[in-house]
Amino acid sequence: DTSILEALDLATAIKASQALSSEIQLDKLLSTLMQVAIANAGAQKSALIMLEGNNLVLEAYAVIGEAETETQSAILHSVPVESIREIPLTILNYVKRTGKTLVIDDATVHTSFTSDTYIIRQQPKSILCLPVMKQGKLMGLLYLENNLTVGAFTSDRVEILNLLCSQVAISLENAKLYQNLQESEAREREKANQLEQSFQQLQQAQIQLVQSEKMSALGNLVAGVAHEINNPVGFIDGNLSHASGYIQDLLNHLHLYQQHYPNPVDEIAENAEDIDLEFLSEDLLKMIASMKVGTERIRNISTSLRTFS
Repeated sequence: DTSILEALDLATAIKASQALSSEIQLDKLLSTLMQVAIANAGAQKSALIMLEGNNLVLEAYAVIGEAETETQSAILHSVPVESIREIPLTILNYVKRTGKTLVIDDATVHTSFTSDTYIIRQQPKSILCLPVMKQGKLMGLLYLENNLTVGAFTSDRVEILNLLCSQVAISLENAKLYQNLQESEAREREKANQLEQSFQQLQQAQIQLVQSEKMSALGNLVAGVAHEINNPVGFIDGNLSHASGYIQDLLNHLHLYQQHYPNPVDEIAENAEDIDLEFLSEDLLKMIASMKVGTERIRNISTSLRTFS
């Protein structure tokens, strides 16, 4: 079953993760994040909202241009969401309060949010809002929207974006730390050597965190594949056991006929010769035994995958 492999496009997730982890400058990171989010979600609009104290502020915003060939990004830096007319506040507050991913296939008929001023005015179709968490703590929200397509945010895309949100939290924290270090360097030139040492330590820590996220994503994929393999293999293995017994019973029954009716009619004798009945009787059980060995090998592979996960 390839459903798990299709749902978790590991290559896409790692490529996007690497794009985020390679940026240490905050503005470049925010711009890359907006493009990565739109590309991996199939969205037309994306926004990063961060939590400052108990308040939500807009850090970055992007929309696909009219030609739909490029993404136009804007880095806003801590603009209160209450002053922004291009995002539904009720949805942001819901995800902030619950800490859960919200997927809406058609916002115009979703009764919980249809009274939102933005939704009434813009009539968007698909909406996706994900919490950006680090060590169980809410850091911000990633908002995505598609105004043309109902159900644009499939489970496959949501799964990939959930994996990327962990990298987003790490990269944002690192980028902000680096920005603070740069500001400190500008104020205190005499501490340049200390800044360089801190930056190297930060890069090493980031590499380790990125590797951890990649292995976590790979572990989830492997566990899913092993689970999907186990179900059909168990079904086949169980049926083969019954089939082996049924075939043996049929062969025994056929043998009784041959003992009591050693001289069958010509048509039966000809058919037995045509199908090589003696060879078929011997080889059929061997085939079943070979299939059993095959299912056992697949079970061992599945066990190894789960152990690795």
